[in-house]
Amino acid sequence: MIPHLHVVCYRWGTRYVAEDVNRLAASVARHLSVPHTMHCVTDDPAGLAAGIRPHALPEEGVDGIWRKLGTFRRDFLGLEGEYVVSFDLDVVVVGSLDFLTGRPEVDFWVARNWARGPSAAQASGSVYRLKVG
Repeated sequence: MIPHLHVVCYRWGTRYVAEDVNRLAASVARHLSVPHTMHCVTDDPAGLAAGIRPHALPEEGVDGIWRKLGTFRRDFLGLEGEYVVSFDLDVVVVGSLDFLTGRPEVDFWVARNWARGPSAAQASGSVYRLKVG
């Protein structure tokens, strides 16, 4: 079992507000029984609840959802060797997240894409866990 998780979300622009980050953090806290640290990679940390660690949104020459690729950097947030779970801000947590602490030998997990049809991607970037580095 992984004894500590780092939970991260990304927020930039005006589609989502700090309250969306705060709501996700509260939901994770209700449904994750192991110690965790909440991080938000953002262009505007104003309004984030106490306990959420803000990080400046890096300028890496990519826009939109591709900004989340930064999670795969070897030195992401200085957390090399740690486990990170990334959630999109439109994810609604309705049950235990403790399964995310299992199987530490697996370096990468990704949610199955619920979309139907032959052209649908097999994985969804809305939730994934990785070991940094």
